Amino acid sequence: MKIRLFVLSCAITGAVCFSVVSTDHAISDDAVVLHYWDMDTVDLDGIPQDVVGSLEMSKVGEPALENVGYSSAYTGAGNYLKTIRLGTARLVADIYDEGGAEATALIFGTDDISFSYWSYDDFAGDADNRGPRIFDFIIGGNSGPGFHLSASSKDPYQLNLNLSDVDGNTIKSKDISAFTQPKDIWTHVAFNINRATSEAEVFFDGTSQGTFDITLLTGDIVPSQDMRIGVINDGGNGGNCQTAGLDDLAFYSGLLSQTQITGLAAGTLLPSDIGSFNGDINGDGNVDDADLNLLLSSFNAGGAGGGNPTFNTDDLDSLLTNFGQSGLQPQSVPEPSSLALFVMAATITLLFRRRQ
Repeated sequence: MKIRLFVLSCAITGAVCFSVVSTDHAISDDAVVLHYWDMDTVDLDGIPQDVVGSLEMSKVGEPALENVGYSSAYTGAGNYLKTIRLGTARLVADIYDEGGAEATALIFGTDDISFSYWSYDDFAGDADNRGPRIFDFIIGGNSGPGFHLSASSKDPYQLNLNLSDVDGNTIKSKDISAFTQPKDIWTHVAFNINRATSEAEVFFDGTSQGTFDITLLTGDIVPSQDMRIGVINDGGNGGNCQTAGLDDLAFYSGLLSQTQITGLAAGTLLPSDIGSFNGDINGDGNVDDADLNLLLSSFNAGGAGGGNPTFNTDDLDSLLTNFGQSGLQPQSVPEPSSLALFVMAATITLLFRRRQ
């Protein structure tokens, strides 16, 4: 988890205030968003952009961005990517250096990873029992390494995650467990791929659908081609692209917590919020003394948890020591509420990383 410690100037009190800005989920969560396509942020050519990782994007054909027809995935979602059965239009993310024959992004190795997205399986629109094709960065479709995600072309609506490693091992979730996605409705989907426990877990609309074993995977997971979004296998045949909607596709390092998955599925948390920080530590919609006290108590510092309502140099020393830092001695602030009332501008930002 990343924590940014802001040193803020309080205009009225003249003191120096310290505030740790965190997410509105538990501060022990360690997933960090790597790449995120919101389908709303586009360049001058109308190509959806990776708003977090800034991968270079291009398109093949004319993939459509819409906000009607299926409505929106959640309140305020905006546009989604519309794909069409038998079509080949797709987005392409530049993650593979063909000249140097090596991957340059989405190199997961044997680390825990997760991803999430919204999709709409338009059975009413195409009467085809094969559901959405989400992404693919396995060269040749089934040979590794890398992975692709789609609904199976053999089993109606059955989600299929194809994982391949550099050792030549391949796992297809449909061969292990059946995860059947609802049709004609927006569905939030999340995957946690836990390499440490050799399990992958699937969530629909914030609820776990179960796990499947990935013990067979022994090697690194890396891309073997640029990532195609909205098709699999380059859209080379009719089954490689289906009539569907896709929104808020995101990849993360680490595993998403249940709290995060619930928030993403409710539309109250965006992928860009995972690993970024807004100060509402307790998730009550306000940034106030309660957030500061919760933070301090997590470090056995002052505030409510430490039995000392004053945020002073002892508290700061406790925070800094936790991150292996020391030596910064600010003027104490007798009233933590001044953080909410009198902060005028951030003057120094120190970035620390703490992983639990």
